Amino acid sequence: MIKKIDLKQCEQMLTDTCKLIRHQQEKEKLRGEKFNIFSILKMEHRENDTHSAFIAELLNPKGTHLCGTLFLELFLKSITDEQKEENFNKIHKLDIPSTKVKTEHYIGPRNDKDKTGGRIDIYLWDKNNNCISIENKIYAVDQYAQIERYYKHNEGKNTVYYLTLWGNKPSINSCGSLSESDYHIISYKKHIIEWLTLCMKETYDYPTLRESIKQYTLLIKKLTHTMNNEEENELFSLILKNYDEAVYLAENVNKALSKFKGRLRETVFKKLQEKLGNDYLIYKGSNIESSYSQIWIKLKGKEEQKLFFGIQSFAVNKDNYFGQLFVGIFIFNGDYKDEYIELGRKRSNWWLEDYLFEDFKGYKVDLCDSDTLKKLSLDNDFYKDFTDYIVTKSINYINSHHDKLATFLINN
Repeated sequence: MIKKIDLKQCEQMLTDTCKLIRHQQEKEKLRGEKFNIFSILKMEHRENDTHSAFIAELLNPKGTHLCGTLFLELFLKSITDEQKEENFNKIHKLDIPSTKVKTEHYIGPRNDKDKTGGRIDIYLWDKNNNCISIENKIYAVDQYAQIERYYKHNEGKNTVYYLTLWGNKPSINSCGSLSESDYHIISYKKHIIEWLTLCMKETYDYPTLRESIKQYTLLIKKLTHTMNNEEENELFSLILKNYDEAVYLAENVNKALSKFKGRLRETVFKKLQEKLGNDYLIYKGSNIESSYSQIWIKLKGKEEQKLFFGIQSFAVNKDNYFGQLFVGIFIFNGDYKDEYIELGRKRSNWWLEDYLFEDFKGYKVDLCDSDTLKKLSLDNDFYKDFTDYIVTKSINYINSHHDKLATFLINN
């Protein structure tokens, strides 16, 4: 028999959870932990420029921390504690004193047919050609055959790690026929926080370095929603006491987000059609539940061309700029060509000259930001003004890039 869910009990559980979170935030405020340089500079979601760069610098025996191999040794200890013994021994074939570290290590042109090539986020290697390859994922989706391509690099002497916020497995699209013994999963929530905690203990006499590591640790705890043990135990107790209601709420969060974001995209879509429909073909891209979700704007008469305007992303999941909406020139199939540079700067193989919408009335134009979502859902006037803002900014962008794109498409 299916148990009937008491919606009032769900509401009470959410109220109690909010109280717990507010209490945690008050303690963070008293400890001065609300101030975080990574968040202030809007660097917290940048996989390569922030996370890979910071981790790689600590791992580098010749890094500016001047602690030699200390952090590298602590890292290897943190990521191998729960691995099988033979894996532990394999990793420690790495000659630590001669180890070098770099980010975005190029291993050849990407070849999806042969499943080779690409750029490895964090790469460690020693004088004996032993190496560790770390694929660093904060929110970005897997590329095709990504783990397979890295596994084939220096095969037999290379250990591949897949690093995510919570220890998610790579997609079948990424790992293909590889078994879980061919690569290893680590997480920010467990392994990186444990490693950083060990690093802080070892840098007590180096206050600037220790505080930098602490700031980064706080950032990771924020991204992984990590509480201290006392608060975490209180939350777990609340969940277990209201287990049926907790499951019910969890199962409906994405449904609520999907419905709301779908409505917002529809609003923007209709407003764009009203204003641009005579000159452009406007249609909705992938659905809201997909990894990416867009509105496409194509020049009429040029619908078959591989370059067109797009607004992204309305998806339930974080992607690209981790929820922040942007408008840009889209490259169909991610087939970037050098001549596209005359249309604007390259952001990736898929996007040119993308423009991130700036904050609107003090709120991020980010459909994964909790404050923005709350405001949009509760204030109808703000919802109207917010969608008008997206439309106006998008039209301004399209108008400013129309002539250059149209000329390029005619000549090419």
